[in-house]
Amino acid sequence: MNKKAIISIFVSVLLVLSIFNFAYANEVMPNPANAMEEESIYSEMDTEAAEETETPEPAASPAPILEETGQPYQEEQAAPLEMPQSLETDEGLEQPVLAANSITPFVASDDTTLRNEIASAAPGGVVEISNNITITGTPLTVDKNLTFRSAGGTVQLLVAGNIRHINASAGVTLTFEGVELVGNASADGGGINALGMITLNGASIKNCQAAQGGGINAAGAATINNSTLTGNKATAGNGGGAYASGAVLISGSTISQNTATGDGGGIYSAGNFTFSSGTVSGNSAERGGGIYTPAPNAFLNGGTISNNTAVDGAGFYGQTVYMLRGTVTGNRATETGGGLFAVNITVENGQVSGNTAGDNGGGIHTEQDFEINGGLIENNTAVNGGGVYVSGEAQLNSGVISGNNATTGGGAYVTGSTQYIGTEIKGNTAANNGGGLYQRGNIVISGGSLADNVATSGHGGGIYSASNFTLQDGTVSGNQAGINGGGVYMIAPNTFLRGGTISGNTAQQDGGGVYGSVIYMLEGTIDGNHAMEDGGGVFAVNITMENGQINGNVADGSGGGIYADNWIEINNGTISGNRAENGGGISTIGDIDFNQGSITGNTALQDGGGIYGTLANIFVQPGAVFADNSASRGYLIKEEDKALYASNVHTTYITQPFTYAYNNFDINYTGIEIEYVVTFDSQGGSGVEPVLVSDGSTVAKPEDPVRNGYTFTGWFRDAAATQPWDFATAINSNITLYAGWQETPVPIVTYTVTFDSRGGSAVTAITNISAGSLISAPADPTYEGYTFTGWFTDAATTQKWDFASDAVNGNMTLYAGWKANDVVVAVPKTGDTADPWFYVWIAVAGASILAGLLVKVKYQQKRK
Repeated sequence: MNKKAIISIFVSVLLVLSIFNFAYANEVMPNPANAMEEESIYSEMDTEAAEETETPEPAASPAPILEETGQPYQEEQAAPLEMPQSLETDEGLEQPVLAANSITPFVASDDTTLRNEIASAAPGGVVEISNNITITGTPLTVDKNLTFRSAGGTVQLLVAGNIRHINASAGVTLTFEGVELVGNASADGGGINALGMITLNGASIKNCQAAQGGGINAAGAATINNSTLTGNKATAGNGGGAYASGAVLISGSTISQNTATGDGGGIYSAGNFTFSSGTVSGNSAERGGGIYTPAPNAFLNGGTISNNTAVDGAGFYGQTVYMLRGTVTGNRATETGGGLFAVNITVENGQVSGNTAGDNGGGIHTEQDFEINGGLIENNTAVNGGGVYVSGEAQLNSGVISGNNATTGGGAYVTGSTQYIGTEIKGNTAANNGGGLYQRGNIVISGGSLADNVATSGHGGGIYSASNFTLQDGTVSGNQAGINGGGVYMIAPNTFLRGGTISGNTAQQDGGGVYGSVIYMLEGTIDGNHAMEDGGGVFAVNITMENGQINGNVADGSGGGIYADNWIEINNGTISGNRAENGGGISTIGDIDFNQGSITGNTALQDGGGIYGTLANIFVQPGAVFADNSASRGYLIKEEDKALYASNVHTTYITQPFTYAYNNFDINYTGIEIEYVVTFDSQGGSGVEPVLVSDGSTVAKPEDPVRNGYTFTGWFRDAAATQPWDFATAINSNITLYAGWQETPVPIVTYTVTFDSRGGSAVTAITNISAGSLISAPADPTYEGYTFTGWFTDAATTQKWDFASDAVNGNMTLYAGWKANDVVVAVPKTGDTADPWFYVWIAVAGASILAGLLVKVKYQQKRK
């Protein structure tokens, strides 16, 4: 055997061993993604509840096509990515670590050597790129698993013309490490068209364009680790940055400034999607400006999705989304789902903030159900549901929804039923109804809080409920409504108050704490609420009180504790320390059945410290307690008297009805008349003396005050002069009335300057001159035989007018000044022979000039 043959055999043996090593590394070593424990992300969730949840079938997604052949491929679906067992740590989310490859890499330095090395490399081999390379003619074709790796630093693969960087055959897995693929931003070209799976490790794809999948068009899964997809475009389809038919995993990467005419400006993932860390920002699409997935499950486990735009789902658009961590902020949808849009969404943690929707769901929009177990949804804006819009059912277990704004449902808008267990909904604002929560379906509140929300011009500062409402526990406090129901507004037939606290709420009209139809109060506390009109604590059509406390509420009108349009039944409980104009404790125009409980320490500024019942029949049983109520109908009250004013009162121990009850019900008058002081604040006008008026009387209108430069408009209850005072109104407290004034407009004075040309051509007058203004000099007049010398303020032309500095301060006339021109006569030189007629002309001209001068002198003397 010769030396050449021995060398050939040795090389063959090495090649076989290398292939065996590669096969062993790829077939025996486990895939890190598939080696994750196959356990449910919600090990603590109820299995039966999970089985009952139906997930809609995902929308069919178009299959990627190899651009150069135009032929579809048989899709090879990658194994789905699974979430780790723990949702609270990063355990199980370690990124895949590439096994050391025992095959010697092939090194390429230009287009030709790169193609040769791809052809020569064994399956699973490595092609190292030593410097920037421009791909020309046709895309690189890869029909085997390969890794493209930088030989040192970052190297670029460029393209010349409208071609892809790489076309990969079906079933092929491509990996890129430290390589940057740069396309032609002005035309289609660049990127990867792969009929298998793709992994990017520290790689970049920039400025590539294609009909679908501008940067990546993959049939299988895509794993993007510490990489960048930016400036890519899908010009006639989905996935501006990347399109993948399989699962997509993103970690530590930047997906930015990509666009798609269809869905998924940044990423389109037809398989399950996981986002662990990194940034998805500034992308745009029809749906899913940042990310779009029709797959059953998507997991947001970290990272930031920001400043993306779309019609729907600007940040993210999907089917069932689990938000475990991360931030979704600053995204903008022209219609629905500024931050997230999905069929079902569960928020475990993270932050959804500062997103905007032109229609529903500034932060989050769901087509079906929503659940929040933690996290923060704040400062989002929409027409309906500033923070969250839920088309199905809502489970509010924990977390915070705050500072959001909407026309309706500042914090949240829910069309289905809601279980409200522990979430804080606070500081949200609705221009119309439902400052904190607008609820169309039934709602049960068993914890959490609705605090400091505002319905600016509508009902329900804390919550607006269109269906049955039940409060079992939790607090509704510090909310405000521009109309009715400062804390809670309900239009449904049944409201059940079984516990909890409704406190410190305010309504501009009725129902400071609660406004409802039929209310059953079984337990709980309603205290410290304020209504500018009626029902400081509760305003209802009918109310049954079985227990609980209604304390310390205020109504500027009637019913400090309770106001009812129809009837009231009290079987137990306490109504105390409330205050109103009439009916400090209770006011009603229907029947009152007072069977048991107590009405104590309430105050009416006029009638009915405990109960005011215009046209009512009040039935009081022996178990009912009145004590320490007071009313002031014009007279001081004896300390021992208790207040009840009613048309008719019936008790089981008094046989005849009476107009004024005795003992604990009545007010006995001392006969001492109460007087009040009416003070008149003229607000800068002439003084008006205060007047002393008996309680219940009217005050006479005083003589109108005067004020220079102003017209008196009447007397008002407020200093801003917005509430006119009716002098037919009875006085029942010390008051101050304020004068209203309207500034008298100062007439605008203008002047006219007339020009007397004194025999010269006419000059038009200048009109509408403001006082103190300068005027421009008109065109000079003309006068045959005279020279114009300027304009003067006097006819004698001694005071010349200076147009640059003299101001007009009244009507005036300016006079033209004139200077006569000299006459020049040509006399023949001595010795010249003159025509005899010349001398005749001289004589006649001299006589004419003399006569003219005499006439001028006479004329000027006459004018003087």
